[in-house]
Amino acid sequence: MFKLDKDSCIERKLYLLLNEHLNKFMKRNETIGDIPFDYFMSYITGAGIALIKYWILDTNRIPSEDLIKHFYKIVTRGPAQIIAEEVE
Repeated sequence: MFKLDKDSCIERKLYLLLNEHLNKFMKRNETIGDIPFDYFMSYITGAGIALIKYWILDTNRIPSEDLIKHFYKIVTRGPAQIIAEEVE
């Protein structure tokens, strides 16, 4: 059902979904937070695909709703902030 290589359908769909959403935040110089848009997209899409691949292959898979919640938390708060909150 899932083709997990670089040309997978799910990767293209995630990229298009995120691209459409993040385009709203792109500045005129085609950056987000002074990061070139394509680099920003590559990071977010790569992280999302890695998380989905792990979830698909996990024999103790969490519910899809939890996966979405965790991905949203990582994207909105960032790994460094989440780790800092654990240290506090």
